[in-house]
Amino acid sequence: MGASPVYVFFAGASETLCAVLLLFRRTTTLGALIVAMVMVNISMLNLCYDVCEKISSLHLVGMCVFLLLPDLRNLANVVVFRRPTQPAADEPALFGRRLRRTRWILKCVVIGYMVIFDLVADLPRFLQSTSHTWCHGY
Repeated sequence: MGASPVYVFFAGASETLCAVLLLFRRTTTLGALIVAMVMVNISMLNLCYDVCEKISSLHLVGMCVFLLLPDLRNLANVVVFRRPTQPAADEPALFGRRLRRTRWILKCVVIGYMVIFDLVADLPRFLQSTSHTWCHGY
């Protein structure tokens, strides 16, 4: 993977897109479908090139399947049987406007903290490198 900086960027962008889609209830199924494809690719790279992260990447594939289980019947109806389906019920997890707003604010704070922490951790390595070697460490 490290031989091609473009492929590394594409893989990272795909993983980031999946992570963003998994954060919201309405896009969880789409995110789980995309992350399943991305993680199967990564798992095959790990298995074929004898990378030590085989079990972790296979666990992530299993987690994708777990996230897809509630929508498996609808997915099978649309993709396999070509039948129409009804949209999933979008019931709020928390009742009350104050609880939903608090949950939304807390979610934004946690996501912001994680993004900023990741950027701050990788920024020195990125600034030291001039030939994209910072991405070869992953």
